[in-house]
Amino acid sequence: MIWVFAAVGFCWVCVCADGTRDLLQTTSATDSIVEEYVWRATVGSRAPDCFQRDVILVNGTFQPTLVITHGQYLQVTVVNDMPADYPSVADGISIHWHGFSMRGSEWYDGTGRITQCPIAPGTNFTYKFQVNEQPGSYIWHDHSASNRADGLQGALIVLPSVPQLPQYDAEKTLFITDWFHGKMGRQTASYPIICRGHIEAGARSDLRASNALQFTLNRPFATDSQSQQTGQWQWVGLPQANLINGKGFYGDCALIGGLGNVAGVATVDPTCNVTTGTIASGKSKQQPWATPSNPGCSHENITLVPGQTYRFRIINGGSLLYQTVCFEGHNVTVIAADATPTEPISFGPCVDVNSGQRYPQHSTLVSVSQQQPV
Repeated sequence: MIWVFAAVGFCWVCVCADGTRDLLQTTSATDSIVEEYVWRATVGSRAPDCFQRDVILVNGTFQPTLVITHGQYLQVTVVNDMPADYPSVADGISIHWHGFSMRGSEWYDGTGRITQCPIAPGTNFTYKFQVNEQPGSYIWHDHSASNRADGLQGALIVLPSVPQLPQYDAEKTLFITDWFHGKMGRQTASYPIICRGHIEAGARSDLRASNALQFTLNRPFATDSQSQQTGQWQWVGLPQANLINGKGFYGDCALIGGLGNVAGVATVDPTCNVTTGTIASGKSKQQPWATPSNPGCSHENITLVPGQTYRFRIINGGSLLYQTVCFEGHNVTVIAADATPTEPISFGPCVDVNSGQRYPQHSTLVSVSQQQPV
């Protein structure tokens, strides 16, 4: 089993994992030099962790993976079809190629209000550039508002143009994100932060951000330094789940006393309850608090063949949490970080992946034991 732990005493989640998403390719030049896509950003109701809420989709898909070959030209026309009443719609959207140097194509870097005007609702923008980056694992995500916390992001894989002698039998991508139940752009007075049907310990009743990308850091802690102008520092609250490749179950973790305080210190470890891969809709043993209309969900599952070695592209696309990924009973060998090959380094069964810029992108080798399940 693959275990994923969110650090610093947050909601620790133990989840099975699998696979990648369709590439959403619409057309491709016959010589395969230009890969062309049309991405329509829309809002739809989904329940990636069994909690139903609005998310941002690309061509109807949540957190799709994009795969491109080194040296090819990538052309992506992004159409903003988000509704006018979505909280962050006024900020527009833009797509950033996280980890790409974009040398010679700086104006397509996708940093809103810096290299381009954000794509307003009802309009579109076309990115076109040659992918000259080091083959490896990257992230594409929105960079105008904080829409990536609502799903406008995904794994970005650059393959080598010349086939290389593999060090492994097959590869898998694990795109890991922490997941909040509050939509980006919405400030809430008493938004219920729920895990296993219970309100988060220490939840505040006053105004606060609904996810980590709205977390304001530069407000004073000390009461005597606060004013009406400065406001006060507030902890954003805990994510409600971890997602692997867009799937998870927020009922995997039990919040307990101590997790919700400002220091984020847990008095006891959270308990994980990964007993099934699929959670049925409505009220069930896994969701005793659910209403009949509550949707089901599933963990990501991956099938490995004993005796083979697998490359896992582990990417932390989260907005807050530092993650530790463990392969129970197996050793992990890191062979690349920041899409840069490294000397193979063994870390035992676990590897740490931080959120943010390029560091979270790891490539690891896991040799599957004949006796020990993963």
